Amino acid sequence: MLLAAAVADRLETRGAFSGSHELERVLIRAFIERGQKSGHIRPEIDADAEARMAGCSLLGLRMQCLIDPAFDPAPVRDALVGALRDHLKLKTGKGKRP
Repeated sequence: MLLAAAVADRLETRGAFSGSHELERVLIRAFIERGQKSGHIRPEIDADAEARMAGCSLLGLRMQCLIDPAFDPAPVRDALVGALRDHLKLKTGKGKRP
């Protein structure tokens, strides 16, 4: 919620949020690129775009937890992980799940 206010109001805290989101994007992209090099993730996947998508999804999940303390993130987390696996995996070969 502070992030939304910082971006909307152009607050000085925007830089702190930007830095943490950049770090997350770089880490997730590295995971994807490692999977591409090992042959477990499709090589045509845009690792940076996928990292941004995953990061935005995680941010939304974290925000929902803050907004609604009764919210159970487990089903959403599981759905997100499943969607990412299905999208990133190879159609044949090592990345194909049984």
